[in-house]
Amino acid sequence: GIKSRSSGHNIFRIEFMSAKEERAIAEALGTVPGVGAVSRVSADTFRIRTQGDREVGYRIFQTAAANGWDVAQIYLESRSLENTFLSLVEGGEA
Repeated sequence: GIKSRSSGHNIFRIEFMSAKEERAIAEALGTVPGVGAVSRVSADTFRIRTQGDREVGYRIFQTAAANGWDVAQIYLESRSLENTFLSLVEGGEA
């Protein structure tokens, strides 16, 4: 449908038990279909901007697992298409 092909973007955060291979991690995640940009936000945490579908998060996780990197957690930080979700998170009243 139209929604799945929209230009909306999601921002994921992925935290590793250890991210010693920073460059390898950034490069591998950068090649995942749908990933737009990868940036390191702390020692073991990366922020990943993606285009489109939710499956990108799953592919990110699969890529990390395939490389043998221990993922502590991965979560969706923000979603451009769901403004209602963002306003709820910020405590705003509809």
